[in-house]
Amino acid sequence: CASFSPDGAQVLTASQDGTARIWSADTAECLHELHEHTGPVESAEFSPDGNLIVTASWDGTAKVWSMESGECTRTFSGHGGRPNSAAFSPDGHSVFVTTVTGVAKLWSVE
Repeated sequence: CASFSPDGAQVLTASQDGTARIWSADTAECLHELHEHTGPVESAEFSPDGNLIVTASWDGTAKVWSMESGECTRTFSGHGGRPNSAAFSPDGHSVFVTTVTGVAKLWSVE
C-alpha cells in the first residue's frame, strides 16, 4: 500500500519484506526505512498531523513511528491474530487495529 502525508511532501509505502519506507514525493528519495517488523507489513498510515506513522504487520504487532526520526516509539501486540490494517483516530491519540481473524482493537498512542 502507499499513502501521501497530510501535507503531500512524503509518500509512505508498506512492503512484504517487513519494511515500510518514507519517500520524498518530489525526488522519490527514500528518507527513512522502518525495519523493526519481522513479517510482511500490510498497512502503513500517517497520523492526521503527519508527525507519526502506524504500521501493521503479520509478525503480530502494530507499531507507531516518529516521522522525523524514523524511530519506533510504541509497539502494540496481543491483537488475537495477524494485524492487516491500522489507522489513527481523527485526533491522532488512538490507533485502531484489525486482524485477518476479524478482531478489532483500539489502542492509546500515549
